[in-house]
Amino acid sequence: MRSRCHAGLLLLLCLSTAPAWAEDAPEAPPREQRKHLLLGLRLGYAFPAGDLVRDQKLSSRYVGMITPQFDVGYSLTPNWSVEGAFQFGIARVAPGACDPSVRCSGAMLRFSTDVNYHFLSQGPLQPWMGAGLNFELASLSTGREGSSQGRQASGFLFAHVQGGIDVEVASFLRVGPYFTGTLGKYTTVFETFDPFGGSQTVPSSRRAFHAWLQPGLRLQFLR
Repeated sequence: MRSRCHAGLLLLLCLSTAPAWAEDAPEAPPREQRKHLLLGLRLGYAFPAGDLVRDQKLSSRYVGMITPQFDVGYSLTPNWSVEGAFQFGIARVAPGACDPSVRCSGAMLRFSTDVNYHFLSQGPLQPWMGAGLNFELASLSTGREGSSQGRQASGFLFAHVQGGIDVEVASFLRVGPYFTGTLGKYTTVFETFDPFGGSQTVPSSRRAFHAWLQPGLRLQFLR
């Protein structure tokens, strides 16, 4: 009998302290205030502007670029995030850039880092903007049966800016338009001719500013 009373008292004590335990348990922060791993996929189209080198327009080599891009980032705070990106551009070669009798193709590789600011809002639309640095390599390849020739221009871009509007489709998915603008100079030119090739630094007097203006669409996954 005495053991049953002790068990009953112990049960009443546990039930009376349960609400206090529930009150003391920390609440999970709202999802928008949590830190996330950010994974992004983009598809855009880049328009050239400025010069490849002095007195040679970038548009004389490229009409434009189809620019798929992969992003990896991390949200430091609800407003700020950092991001790294890799872009592989598929070029539309300008009509006069190659001999019509040979095969001709162009591409662009771009590696970038960004710091982005996100404007918090109560609705589904989430504006954002950012800036960063990147390295760019643009190439043009021509060839016919048994021979090939390649030309590449590369350099670190001074800066790029970007911005867009995300629409929250689900708690883990955002989608929306974006725009990126880059500005820089090519510092190295590399040419290959079968069977030999070589590279040379572009003289300072021949370096010129060029830009890529890129609108597109981004999907971003939050983890």
